[in-house]
Order: sequence, then C-alpha cells, then structure tokens
Amino acid sequence: MNGVDSRQRVRHAGHLRRGVALVLDLVLHAVVGAVVGVVVYIVQTAGQSVPPNIAEGTAGFAMIPAWLVFSFVHRTAIQARFHATFGKWMTGLCVVRPEDGTWPSFGYLVKAWFRSAGAALQSDTPMDGEDGMPAVVRRQSESFDTL
Repeated sequence: MNGVDSRQRVRHAGHLRRGVALVLDLVLHAVVGAVVGVVVYIVQTAGQSVPPNIAEGTAGFAMIPAWLVFSFVHRTAIQARFHATFGKWMTGLCVVRPEDGTWPSFGYLVKAWFRSAGAALQSDTPMDGEDGMPAVVRRQSESFDTL
C-alpha cells in the first residue's frame, strides 16, 4: 500500500477511541505479566522447594520483565506486521507514519517504543505523530468506499 492510498483510507482517531485502545492494550500487557507471575509461583511451589513467601516475591519480580517484553513485541513486531496492536484493532484504529501516511516499519516502531518508554519514565506524554511517534488513525472500512 503506497502513501497516497493509505491517506485516502484513514480518518484521524478520536480521543475516546484511542483511550479505549490504550486501556485494552494495557490490560492485555498486565494479563500476560500476571500469567507469567502465576506460572513462576506455581513452578516454584510445586515441589515445595521454595517457601510461598519467597515464591511470591520472585513471581512479582518476574511480572515486570514479562510485561516489558510483551509490550515490546506487541507494539513493535505485531504492530509492524498487522499495523495495529490488539487494542487498536478492536477499536478500528491503525498506525501510520505522519510524514507520508505509509505503514511504519519495525525499526520505526522500535524507536517509537523506546521514545514512549523514556517519556513514561519522565512522566511526559509523547504525542501521536510528533517526535518520531506514529500517528494513530481510524481505519476506514472498505465497504464505505463505494457509498
């Protein structure tokens, strides 16, 4: 899909739709982290080789890298392939390069992930379509093209 076709098919996303997509993605990342934590806890306590209070701490610490790794894969590799995260897909959104409306590459999304992670650590809000961040736009249904 070239930039011209992409720009013709997209409409800018509203704040509510983007907010719902963000919440869905955050919940998904948290669920993956929690599942990893539960698995770590079960594995450690299965043979009663580790006391439950130690296993709880280890499981809690395991959740953080699991969340980060899944967030990275979800927002880079999956989004590069499908042009949307799960939350964006559920709300009819996708990401494009703000410069030309084309699909962002994996490398572009990796840079954006690190920018957003750095901004989160600084309590800053990276803006869609600015500072190297992809623009979140509404994907128009193909069936509406004929109307």
